[in-house]
Amino acid sequence: MIHFYKKILVIIALLLTNLAIISSSVKAQWSIPGTSAGDTVVGYCMTSIGNTLISGKQGIAYSTNFGAHWVITFQGLPYSTWLPDYSKSLYTKGNEVFLGIDVNGTPPGSVGVYKSLDSGKSWFPSAAGMVEGTPVYCFITKDNLIFAGTDDGVYVSSNSGQNWTKPSTFLDEKTISCFCVNGNTLFLGILGSTATNGLGVYASTNNGATWTAVNYGFPAFTTIFSMVNYNGYIYGTSYDGQVFRTTNNGALWSLVNNGIPNFYNPVYAIAKFNNNLIVGCNEGIYITTNQGQLWYPINQGIPTGSQFQFNAITKCGNYVFAPANNGIYRRDLNQVGVQNISSIVSDSYILSQNYPNPFNPTTKIKFELPKSSFVSLKVYNSAGKEIEFLVNEKLGAGVYEETFNAEKLSSGIYFYKITTDDFVQTKKMLLVK
Repeated sequence: MIHFYKKILVIIALLLTNLAIISSSVKAQWSIPGTSAGDTVVGYCMTSIGNTLISGKQGIAYSTNFGAHWVITFQGLPYSTWLPDYSKSLYTKGNEVFLGIDVNGTPPGSVGVYKSLDSGKSWFPSAAGMVEGTPVYCFITKDNLIFAGTDDGVYVSSNSGQNWTKPSTFLDEKTISCFCVNGNTLFLGILGSTATNGLGVYASTNNGATWTAVNYGFPAFTTIFSMVNYNGYIYGTSYDGQVFRTTNNGALWSLVNNGIPNFYNPVYAIAKFNNNLIVGCNEGIYITTNQGQLWYPINQGIPTGSQFQFNAITKCGNYVFAPANNGIYRRDLNQVGVQNISSIVSDSYILSQNYPNPFNPTTKIKFELPKSSFVSLKVYNSAGKEIEFLVNEKLGAGVYEETFNAEKLSSGIYFYKITTDDFVQTKKMLLVK
């Protein structure tokens, strides 16, 4: 009888170990959580306020449990509300959420801007001063002003959207796709591909009163879908896998898209998380840990062989969300990418001892790469069974750090092994609970 119970305990232990492995694997991939509210939750754009996630395409849907369940709302909105393609037209400012819509096809009297004070549950018009029928694509805040990008230039409001005016008519008839701020400079991107509309990026140092084209380094008539400020460097995305970067406030742009497919692959969104940059495009989601020198895919859990048009990337709680044309994908923020903690290049491969050691339940593993290499970092138990895949990607030269969480594992000796193009090493660590 005792022997029988020992067998049962062994089986239970194996099941718990496998569940821990499965849980870790699921966290490290994208998934569409919970139930779907149909096509309405297929988002063109997305924002978050507190722990509420708001997404929209035709109408608005919000979730208060990180995408597990969505509530569709048209309260205060036109019944045929559409958000513009490729837009950044959902924007959070303090406790307010702004929504820009494509008024074409909506009932007469519909306006381009709506605002919510209850985290997206209900909306009211907030477009006084805008020309009726003007679609709104994006928003940004600077110096207590809120700017709106439309298909007829830029509007600005000094009273949180109650009234709008044009600071300049210089960009009239141009479609403003995105904004970005660096210090005193306001940048905007132009959506279009003709001599009339496609003119890359403009900059203003006086809140839109005057604008200067800052396009040196762009191909002719470059469309800009999205921009982000990363440590003072401005990144802009475009067609054909293109990601551009300026390190001197727009004086010169250079292409930094190594690793991103460039055949019919518009890059619609760019965002920064965990000291990394992430882009969303037709071919999936890509990440860089070295400021754009090298990008690699993080598409685990996303079906292959299809183009999903990832239009936005948003953080909410401990998750990253990416709306696509087949649903809204979610991934654990802590599993987005290994952290690049230094750009100093070592002259050799180094795998450091984990710290702390012994540990409970988390520890950090640091390694150094003298050159770009594909890196595998795995954890094994004392029987040699692989229990977690921490890193599986191509990384540039530098110093990296990965966190290992053994919360669901039992006390004991574990091993971690790094494998690169021409280096392999294993070290031992001790989990004590």
